[in-house]
Amino acid sequence: MHRRPCPPVRSQRGEINWPRLLTVCAILAALLVVPMVMLKNRAKARAAAAAIERAQLAAPPAPSGVAEPFAANNPERFGLTFGWMADPGSDRIHASCHGEPRGVGQPHRDSCNPYRGDTSCRTELPLLCARAAPGDPPYALATAPAVAGFLLTGLEDANARCAASLGAGWRLASFHDGGGWELHGQGLVGTLADRRLRAWVYIGDQPGNCWDKP
Repeated sequence: MHRRPCPPVRSQRGEINWPRLLTVCAILAALLVVPMVMLKNRAKARAAAAAIERAQLAAPPAPSGVAEPFAANNPERFGLTFGWMADPGSDRIHASCHGEPRGVGQPHRDSCNPYRGDTSCRTELPLLCARAAPGDPPYALATAPAVAGFLLTGLEDANARCAASLGAGWRLASFHDGGGWELHGQGLVGTLADRRLRAWVYIGDQPGNCWDKP
């Protein structure tokens, strides 16, 4: 009995070549995705640049001199001040705890209050500034422009304001500069002591400053 030989296996026409199709699809997908990613990145970069430009345009110009700090202190506190005493026939300046004007909001024995401060830190007063030789009491006194006490961030800030207004070597006067309760100093040419108002003074051993914490 003779067997017929098996016919050869031939590929049918129209058969899908899956590997090739997948390769083509991957190429097409890459051609679509890559430009989209690039466009998205460019859009992000443009948006970031625009935000920076808007921030720069909106930022206020930096003020000259000492920058006004943000109010970081309690405006309800009280700060220490000195008034002014008459010194007839002398070119010296006499600032005192008991000086004029005497109207303070929180007095101690009808005078200034070095223990808790005497004047509301919301009040705008000049800074009493001193210039001293090394190791010596102040030999010159003057005032720097008025500022609300609660805007003073600390002694360094107050010293910087005195120096910016009057020059190097000037700093905020201390309650203890002249031994306590009062100060005597000269008035230098080109400086001014505004005696119409009391002036802020610093004390180091009592919580009598506007920047002291409760």
